[in-house]
Amino acid sequence: MKTSIVLVVLAGLGMAGGCSRVFGYEEVLSETYATYSEAATKRAFESGWLPKEMPRSARSIVEVHNVDTGELWLRFRYGSGDIAGLLANCAARPAPDLPDRRRTQRNAPWWPEYLAKDSQGPSPMPLGLYSCPKMSHAGSTYPAGIAVDRETETVWYWITR
Repeated sequence: MKTSIVLVVLAGLGMAGGCSRVFGYEEVLSETYATYSEAATKRAFESGWLPKEMPRSARSIVEVHNVDTGELWLRFRYGSGDIAGLLANCAARPAPDLPDRRRTQRNAPWWPEYLAKDSQGPSPMPLGLYSCPKMSHAGSTYPAGIAVDRETETVWYWITR
């Protein structure tokens, strides 16, 4: 009898892990780095969540990613004039494919609401919006969106899949 109960419990635990996406339980991880150098020391670029094109002047880096879906939300500040490399393979777009509003609010509550699909109202600041078909992440490339506030030297970077 004890063996049967143990087997049922173990089977249930195995099913719970496999059914996590069905029930809305996804693995979302967050990291912060003071500088590009700290992120590099902690091998954040090798893990694939930070783009290789990130400027070396990047600081105040906040990164959130969903392991199950591959979604990524990234914000950082950059040094004056050090953004060209990040935008080299991007095209300015008035309306790039923005991340899902509900998922963004749940996973990255610091993300500006006006940078999500179905947002209510325009951005309160002038932003440069870009669509980037191939951004490098640990040996792979992914399409990404970028919003740049040149006044505050802040970048918002996202990947939706």
